[in-house]
Amino acid sequence: MEAYNLKILTPELCEVILPILPTEAEIKEISKFNGDVMEELEVCDQFVLIISGIVGFKERIKTILFKYHYSDDYMIFSKEIKRIFKIFKFLKEDDNLKRLFEIMLALGNYMNGGSFRGGAYGFSLNSLTKFADTKTGGFTFIDFIIKFINEEIKEPEVLEVIKKLKKFDKMNYQSVVEGLKQMESKWKDVQALKKILNDNKDQVMEEDKSESFLESFYDDADKKIKEIKTELEKIDNDYTDIVAYFGETVENMPMNKFVEIFRKFTKDMFEANNKYNEAQEKLKKKKK
Repeated sequence: MEAYNLKILTPELCEVILPILPTEAEIKEISKFNGDVMEELEVCDQFVLIISGIVGFKERIKTILFKYHYSDDYMIFSKEIKRIFKIFKFLKEDDNLKRLFEIMLALGNYMNGGSFRGGAYGFSLNSLTKFADTKTGGFTFIDFIIKFINEEIKEPEVLEVIKKLKKFDKMNYQSVVEGLKQMESKWKDVQALKKILNDNKDQVMEEDKSESFLESFYDDADKKIKEIKTELEKIDNDYTDIVAYFGETVENMPMNKFVEIFRKFTKDMFEANNKYNEAQEKLKKKKK
């Protein structure tokens, strides 16, 4: 272990070793052994005696596992963070989305006529989940929107926005938050090893390669963790602006709720659009 032979200490082997490492109680018990012949002990007790003589043995295994995984974790988090920023940009800048909402508002005011709901200047995000349940003459409000865009104002390009809205299906902000927490927890084990080695220099063998092993990735890992934390803080700040843009607050509209609203709205729009297209295809076949 002192040499950190990663050809032997594979991720799979480390995962197997970690749960069976001796506890403090087991080490305390085996330390009572006074015999000179190691063979007098059972094999499992020999393992405990040998491993307990290595400074920071548990932290070493955890550090090796961290080194194996942190770069891949960073890549996964970075990819998801980029997706989130792209979605935020789309929500604020996409012309077709703005046009779709304008049409929905205009139709909603028209259908509500002179009632107290008519003449509205906007609608809440929560309304997006209800449009598919609002029915008139066998059609939902979403059906009416699709038909109106295609047949009345003839702006089918507006419906291209549905493809972009599908990005919400893959958005998983919470996975990055939880993943970073786990990464930071594992990082503490690496930092703990560094401190243990520094505090017990007199017990560390000359052939121990821990210092050079830590140097091979320590600064890079520290930088990557700080970068992800900074990006998540930026996401939180940008999200505050996004919900304000839609007339909401973070307190009333946490991100998980925001995402679910757009996921349902996208699903409703996608299904209604497919239903409309299928109906049009049937009409064409009948005419032929």
